[in-house]
Amino acid sequence: MKKNIFQRQQMLFWILMAVVLLPVLLFETAVLSKGGVILSGTMQYFTEVAGVFITIGLIPLALKKFNTTITTAQINDEAFLKRCRRACEIRLMLLFVVIMLNIGLYYATDNNSALYCALAGALAYLFCFPKNRITEEK
Repeated sequence: MKKNIFQRQQMLFWILMAVVLLPVLLFETAVLSKGGVILSGTMQYFTEVAGVFITIGLIPLALKKFNTTITTAQINDEAFLKRCRRACEIRLMLLFVVIMLNIGLYYATDNNSALYCALAGALAYLFCFPKNRITEEK
């Protein structure tokens, strides 16, 4: 059960990573057109600010609020492991939303600040790789 939880978390991590890379691949190979949305100056500004605020709000929330560490005493508690699994899933999904939103904004509006926010989200996403060192030691 313990190994199964961590394997599922790692599988979710890699599936979300593949889903993030799919639109990037499609836009960069010109299958989808880049910069298709032309916005007025005001709307361009508001989309940039919305992307930055969502990034500023969700990255610390994902990294701090849903951070759970597992000690060897808690490894046998099934309820605790389920809470850890749920926290990991929420964490990955929050960062997935940040990355996908900013990638969408970058390719729709050709806006560099959205690219920087997507890269910040991707960096935070890499810090959320599920590890199973404790279950291997047990």
